[in-house]
Order: sequence, then C-alpha cells, then structure tokens
Amino acid sequence: MLATELDQLCAILDTELDQLCATLATELDQLFAILATELDQLCAILATELDQLCAILATTQPPYIDTSSQELSSHPQTSQSDSERDTNRVSLCWP
Repeated sequence: MLATELDQLCAILDTELDQLCATLATELDQLFAILATELDQLCAILATELDQLCAILATTQPPYIDTSSQELSSHPQTSQSDSERDTNRVSLCWP
C-alpha cells in the first residue's frame, strides 16, 4: 500500500515538474525574445551614434601621438618627417 501511494505521489510530482519546466521554458523564450529586440535597438542606436561621431571626426584634424611621451598632442613635432607623423597618427574613423 505504501509503495502504491509513493508511486502515485511520484507521478503527481513528475507531472508538476513537467508543467513547471514547460512554463519556465516559455517564460525564458519570451524573455530572450525581449532581450534580443532590446539589444538590436541598442546596437542600431550605437551604430548611428558611431556613424555621426566618425562623420564629425572625419572633418577635423586628427590628433597625433607624441612618441616621446606617448600622450596625444595637437601639433606634430617639427623634427618628425611627414611619414613619421603619418605613422603616429591616431586613426579611429579617418581613412
């Protein structure tokens, strides 16, 4: 008799567990769909912002790296040749 009751209880618990897993799977699928949509929107916003930043930067004089101090300098050193300045140019969006 006890074995039968335990079997029935296990069957009930198994059914409940299956239902909980199915509900959790549905909830997770919905959550991931929402997160994917949000991520797509954020990426689109970031891409637009980056395009705008690059357009602005493309119209400005790029900074140069002063290789002696490894700091950005708005004026290249006069002792550097043109090729050295081009090599030291910081390029994020500049062609």
